[in-house]
Amino acid sequence: MTLPRISVFLCLVLGTFILLFRTAHAEGGCPEGSYPIGAPAGQQGPQGCAPIPGYQQAPKLQEPKQWEEHWISLAIDPTLGVLGVDSDEMYSTAAELDAKIDCKERGGVTCRTWQTFKNACVAVVGGQDYQLVIDTDLEDAEDGAMQACKRQGDATCHLMYSDCSRPTPVNPDPLFE
Repeated sequence: MTLPRISVFLCLVLGTFILLFRTAHAEGGCPEGSYPIGAPAGQQGPQGCAPIPGYQQAPKLQEPKQWEEHWISLAIDPTLGVLGVDSDEMYSTAAELDAKIDCKERGGVTCRTWQTFKNACVAVVGGQDYQLVIDTDLEDAEDGAMQACKRQGDATCHLMYSDCSRPTPVNPDPLFE
């Protein structure tokens, strides 16, 4: 009965010894980024370390950039023709709420969210009706909304609003810049 206890004890002691005294040594006692030169270790002759060619020129790893989204929301009172806007918000719900508030501050009564989007451009053209175009390019959005208004034979077309919301790069660790 004592033999198995001793075996388990010896295994534990041996395992602990291996874990505690296991150390890593650099190549030939040289610092990181260099290798031994001269006579082999343990023999007479000059002994030294030389830099590994290209070691310092290795490309620095870049952490991938993260992107911060930006929202635009449009709120409208279609009866009174009042447009409320909020742009450059980090959250869609905040943009929608602020656009409704803007619509009411401009005189709207029954303001409702019309459109909410991120990372794009928008143009709103007013006339007898409202034309809204969302595009990746601001000029294309403006031209598209104006053309849509004019196709209806409306002579009162005018640009009410246009803007873009673009994502911005965010790097969580400035050491990676």
